[in-house]
Amino acid sequence: MIIDLKSLIKVHEEQITSRSLSKKLGVATPVTLLAFDSAETISNETSPLVKMVEVLSGELAVTLGEESFTVTAGEMVVVAPQLHHSFRALSACKVLQIELPNEA
Repeated sequence: MIIDLKSLIKVHEEQITSRSLSKKLGVATPVTLLAFDSAETISNETSPLVKMVEVLSGELAVTLGEESFTVTAGEMVVVAPQLHHSFRALSACKVLQIELPNEA
C-alpha cells in the first residue's frame, strides 16, 4: 500500500484539522494526520504514550518541557510520555502523529 499522506488532509483557514488513519491502516495504534493553519496552536498537554510527530509540509514550533524547537518538512520530533508539550504552526503545515506505548 502506498499512501500520499499530504493529499489526505487539507489546511482550513484558522483551524486545526485531524484525520485518523488507524482504521485505514488496520492498526490499533493511534495514527493521525493533522493540518494546522498558520499561527494555530495545540496548547500545553501530556500523553501517556510516546508521540512521534513528523512534519510533512511547513514549519512547526514545538515546545518539549522547557526546550523549544522549529521542526520543518522531513523532520520528526519524539515526545516522551508525560512530558508537557505544545505545538504552534509557524506556517500552514501538515503533520503525521503516531502514538506508541512506552515499553522501555
